[in-house]
Amino acid sequence: MKKFHLTRAQGILDNQIVESLKNNDGILFHSIPSKLLAKKPIDWNIRDQSNCPKIAFRKFSDSQIQYKSIEYGFIGNTDEEYTIWFDDGIIETFSSPIIHQTEIPNAPIVDYIQVDMIIKHTRDFINAVYQTYEKCYKYFEPFTLFISLVNVQGVFYNARERNYTTTLPCRENLFTIAIVIFSGQGKVEFWHEVLNEIHSSIMQLNPVR
Repeated sequence: MKKFHLTRAQGILDNQIVESLKNNDGILFHSIPSKLLAKKPIDWNIRDQSNCPKIAFRKFSDSQIQYKSIEYGFIGNTDEEYTIWFDDGIIETFSSPIIHQTEIPNAPIVDYIQVDMIIKHTRDFINAVYQTYEKCYKYFEPFTLFISLVNVQGVFYNARERNYTTTLPCRENLFTIAIVIFSGQGKVEFWHEVLNEIHSSIMQLNPVR
């Protein structure tokens, strides 16, 4: 599972997934069922069925989104983000850009990422996955959540809510910040596991408060 996730992340870096993306710095999500589906969960040619996952992932789309069938599933994409619903139940979302630059007069420019923004995108993705699996696919089995930051070598992280900033730049270009299994525990409990995993990964970069 992790190999698949990292291979897709590398594909984004190499501009091999969605060529129309303006940026390849972003956050990559995967939800991978513990048992891959043996058949397509929905018929994308039937509007009532295809609208279900589209609505679930509406926070990762805008008026410019374009949908089309692909060899292994269905994709909706803009020039900043995309979602792929694989025929075997895997869901992949990439959202960009995530890197900002400091704007302090007479000071060096520093690339940084707001951790709170990562948290927001993660919550949106998890909620969309719940809705898609439960309401659209009728899938109620465990799945694994993967979250990686792509093209982030050299950036710093700032978490306003928890009041810390990292003092060491990220040394990895592909930075995996969470791998958490949803195995039937409560959704609130699962969310706290994800949240703790994200912060613990980032706080390895010597945070100061």
